[in-house]
Amino acid sequence: MIGPEGEYVKGICKSCSTQRKVTRDEFVIDGWHRIVDGGRVPLIPRDVDQDVLEYVAVMRSWNCCYEGEEPLDGLPEQPDVSQIEFE
Repeated sequence: MIGPEGEYVKGICKSCSTQRKVTRDEFVIDGWHRIVDGGRVPLIPRDVDQDVLEYVAVMRSWNCCYEGEEPLDGLPEQPDVSQIEFE
């Protein structure tokens, strides 16, 4: 599910239906700010776009019930993104 103005994305675990939320604020670089209208605003890297939020939400929901049960010595199989709700 994509939140208002793409500020967050939710992924849903296919096993237990737990929703995992990812927000842009999680990618703030500590101590870095930019000046907007005379005020300081926390800096979020430009490459943190909707695709990054969707990927992190999918991986969090995939790891929900399977973390540690499947070997992660390589890349895991790509999770099924059909369980993410888009509005």
